Amino acid sequence: LAYWREKLTGAAQLELPSDRPRPAVATYRGAVERFAFPAPLLDGLRQVGREQGATLFMTLLAAFQALLGRYSGQGDISVGTPVAGRGRP
Repeated sequence: LAYWREKLTGAAQLELPSDRPRPAVATYRGAVERFAFPAPLLDGLRQVGREQGATLFMTLLAAFQALLGRYSGQGDISVGTPVAGRGRP
């Protein structure tokens, strides 16, 4: 915990353009949007991951971070993911 507190100290808040201002107090209300990748696209993403020695999760996370960087214009993007139950580094 101390390691991550040190590493994340000073991490910038993600500033995405939106159609309304951010509320003064966070409500943490959100939504879920479900979708499915077409099989050929999913196969292509898996292949890109294999070529780079990455899992599909890692490939999609990299794409997500690139998208956030593009929309926000920020160079550093901090994204957290749950890892409970994973026994390997």
